[in-house]
Amino acid sequence: MTRKSRARKKPPRDDAAQWQDQPGKGKARPTPERLSWGDWRLVDSEIAGQKLAVDAAAHPIEALEYAEVLTSDQASAARDWESLYRLANEVGGIRDSTTLWEPKGYESDDGPVNAVRERRELYLALGTYSDQLLRDIILTPRQPKRREIEPLRIALDACCIFWKR
Repeated sequence: MTRKSRARKKPPRDDAAQWQDQPGKGKARPTPERLSWGDWRLVDSEIAGQKLAVDAAAHPIEALEYAEVLTSDQASAARDWESLYRLANEVGGIRDSTTLWEPKGYESDDGPVNAVRERRELYLALGTYSDQLLRDIILTPRQPKRREIEPLRIALDACCIFWKR
C-alpha cells in the first residue's frame, strides 16, 4: 500500500512581511518595538498605492470603533465632543490677568464664546451622569468598563441627536 503524497498546506503568511519598509517609499511603518504593543492595522492613505500603519488602540474611542462596539457616527460624535470640550475650556475669564486689564482674544473672535454656549446646551441635553462618563472615558483616556458601554452608547447617541446627524 502506497501513500499518496498530500500537498502541504502553506503556512499562514507572516504578518511581519506586510510591515516591512518598501524600497523607494520611505519608512511609513512602526518599529518592531512599537508593533509589539498596540493594535496596528494598515489603512489606505491619500497617496495612491501607499498604506499607513494606524494604532487602533491609541485612544479608547478608536479601539471601540475598531472592535465595532461603537458606530462610526458615535465615534465621530465622541471626537466632536472632545474638541468642543477642549475649545470651551480654553476660555478663561472675561479679563486677562495682566496689569492692563485688557480683554482676552480678539474683538471679532466669537469662537470660544459660542463653544461655551454650545457646551452648556449639550451638558443640559446629556445630563450629569452622561457628561461625567464622557469626560472620564474620552479625556482621561481609559477603557470603559463593561457596565459603562451601554450608557456610553446612549450618551453618544444623544450627542448625535444634538448635532442632528
